[in-house]
Amino acid sequence: MGHRTDVTMLLNELSGGDASAADRLLPMLYTELRALAGSFFKNERRDHTLQPTALVNEAYIKLVGGESGDPVHATSRAHFMALAAKVMRQLLIDHARAKRAQKRGGFGEAGDGQKRERVSDTIALAQTPSPDGRTEADVSTWRTQCRSSRCSTRARLGWSSSSSLVA
Repeated sequence: MGHRTDVTMLLNELSGGDASAADRLLPMLYTELRALAGSFFKNERRDHTLQPTALVNEAYIKLVGGESGDPVHATSRAHFMALAAKVMRQLLIDHARAKRAQKRGGFGEAGDGQKRERVSDTIALAQTPSPDGRTEADVSTWRTQCRSSRCSTRARLGWSSSSSLVA
């Protein structure tokens, strides 16, 4: 059986409630997750207090339901990696906000009094289908696949003026 098929099967098992699937899935995806996390740190300070390995660990725990007990419902490796990228970005944003708030003596609110989005809210939003049945993670996966393959110019643009995905 192929490596990609194994990942898809494990994602299905994880979505079905098999917690042991998370332990078998991590070794298969760790290298990709670590490279993804490393790419987020290319433009960061060298003395950043959060490291790529810690970012992978935090994101993976959130994705497999470590805190909430409810894993993401990814349908493929690409879908899972798109969700992972979104969670990693949000974790970095949360980390920066916490550091900034710590300097200013507060936490959890912006200077304008608005509450900030939590990572769990981001995951839920990424998995919520739009009226056309696509999730934000599906669109992100499509864009990633389109960039890595030879797509037509029209397909690479991705969106029409009516905000629906151009096929």
